[in-house]
Amino acid sequence: MDRVPERLTVTVNEAAALLGISRAKAYECVHAGDIPALRLGRRMVIPMKVISTLLDLSTDLTESRDG
Repeated sequence: MDRVPERLTVTVNEAAALLGISRAKAYECVHAGDIPALRLGRRMVIPMKVISTLLDLSTDLTESRDG
């Protein structure tokens, strides 16, 4: 059987949910350049690598506060 590849991008709404922020805040961050996004026609998507990097950064910040 063919293996379905993992998604490489998510929508801004999906990114908001993954990051634990509101949809409005996610769009604000995208427009400010805080969350890099790709515009594909009228659609805006965020690479999963960006989400992973942002989550790794927040983990590092949490660890430095605890330690």
